Amino acid sequence: MRGVRGQCTAPKAVSQGLEGSVVNERAIWTLVTFSWLVAVLRTASVFPGRAQPRSDSSSGLRARGRLPMAAYTEARVLIRASCTSTIFAVCSHEDSKTFLERHSRGAYTTARTVRGSKIFVLDAHVKRLSETAMLMWPDQALLADIVEPSRLRAVVMKALRVAIEHHRSSHKPLGGQASISQEELKLTILFVWHTEDSMLECLYHVSQLPLRPSPPIKVEVRGAPRSNAKAKDSGWVRERKRLEYLKPVDTNEILLRDVDGALLEGTQTNFYVVMEGKLWTAGEGVLEGTVRKLVLEACAAHHIPVILHPPPNLKDLQRWEGALLSSTSRLLLPIDWIGIPQETKSFQEGDVCRAFKYENDCLTSRLVEWVDDNILQSSVDI
Repeated sequence: MRGVRGQCTAPKAVSQGLEGSVVNERAIWTLVTFSWLVAVLRTASVFPGRAQPRSDSSSGLRARGRLPMAAYTEARVLIRASCTSTIFAVCSHEDSKTFLERHSRGAYTTARTVRGSKIFVLDAHVKRLSETAMLMWPDQALLADIVEPSRLRAVVMKALRVAIEHHRSSHKPLGGQASISQEELKLTILFVWHTEDSMLECLYHVSQLPLRPSPPIKVEVRGAPRSNAKAKDSGWVRERKRLEYLKPVDTNEILLRDVDGALLEGTQTNFYVVMEGKLWTAGEGVLEGTVRKLVLEACAAHHIPVILHPPPNLKDLQRWEGALLSSTSRLLLPIDWIGIPQETKSFQEGDVCRAFKYENDCLTSRLVEWVDDNILQSSVDI
């Protein structure tokens, strides 16, 4: 993880605007941006000794010396119908989850770098932001123009470049951080529409990407599917906290099931089952993740049948030949163990479970290999 306490000694307002559309002196934008800077600086270790105490889990990690202060970067840009504000980037000590919880509910996505110099499927993330924004605020004609993907892509890319440059110049690699990548970055983007001002607030968060989890990968089944999985709504970050509270520390993910036992997705992942030489994954009621697209393309290229309906169901658990998760940080990840505890209790001896073992040439292992081979060619230069 990058970041050294006291490294950022000023609010370092890195500022770049889109050519011909920089707005520097509009009073309302100046006021809103100043308020944002104050909010970030009050929680970040920008001025030594002035960080505000927090009661969240990251605060406990810092107290034990495991997480440095000001290890993250936040950036912000405001967009109206005809113009775009200056891009500001500052240091922050809040992780991406706290960042999403602190801001108003909005459309968000989480991207990643590849080999440190590329962004994985950027166009898919821009499309997701655009579609989710219109699902959340469907009657806003001005918003529809702002989030038109070809226009939005230029704004997003420029802001990401500013945020990434600021992050890498301000936060130096630290030794002894075995759980995070020293090269790859996690890029969280949040859009909040302000109806009263007809203004889109675009917020960015940069951190080091967690390393891909190592086996054994454990998951538990608990909780019901989301009501509107098609929209990547930051409100879900708050709603899933009760499920995360029940998740043991050695468990990687929680799978959501409907009343009939169908497993649609995880709280942060897409879910797949290998059965009878076919790949089974829900075709409806899920957020279609960026890695999921590569999984389906790999199946098509290698003539592997894909079953989208019905989705995987727990009644077939003992017939499964394998199971997998996919997400931005995990890519495609085989599951080694699935547990099904009682809904509000921890897993107990006697609860239903299933363990998997994989040979190198089994379909589950080959799927992981095929997806890994396509990650780089699906990425664009920063």
